[in-house]
Amino acid sequence: MAAVRRARSYCRCLVRFSDRELC
Repeated sequence: MAAVRRARSYCRCLVRFSDRELC
């Protein structure tokens, strides 16, 4: 599903900004 793909991409972006807790 595209939604899942987007969620994964967003999570990756958050991890990039050192926001693992948000994932």
